[in-house]
Amino acid sequence: MKLNGIFAGLAVAALCAAAGGCASVNMSRVGKVMIDVENTNWMLFNFIPLASGNTERPNENDCLFFCDTVNLENNIELVDYAVQKYGAVGVRDLVTYTSDEYVFFVLLKHHSMHTSAELVMPGDETRQGEVQRVESLQIKQEKLAENPTPEMLEKLDPLPQPKDEPKKGIMILKF
Repeated sequence: MKLNGIFAGLAVAALCAAAGGCASVNMSRVGKVMIDVENTNWMLFNFIPLASGNTERPNENDCLFFCDTVNLENNIELVDYAVQKYGAVGVRDLVTYTSDEYVFFVLLKHHSMHTSAELVMPGDETRQGEVQRVESLQIKQEKLAENPTPEMLEKLDPLPQPKDEPKKGIMILKF
């Protein structure tokens, strides 16, 4: 009887993993142009990733197995993707939150990260509120590699300086 319960639990885990994670970018135009990025995954025992949304192919019902893509950096890259796709110049009111749902106590966890923002379209920069430029880490690194500015170089962490270590070798003492 106990073995049947274990197999049933594993079957549910496999079914949830098959349903997979999802990465999606949704836009709505009700007064403002808003986007919502959702990235989800399924975890076994709260630390083994089973299936996660494929952030390289949002809205494609595609998932990656045994990989955890639910993090803030990936959500910001999806916001950047939406900014480029819809021709916006930036975003306002960027908000991120996470939610967790547990199945079979701690056996399975459905983890979601949502990021939403208002897209600032060209000519709309004069409205109240600060316009935030969204740039993923990859875009920042590409810009820095192409044309480093003094401001960009100042923001970089300084290279670690070598510590004064005693020199190793043979030391001859004369008395």
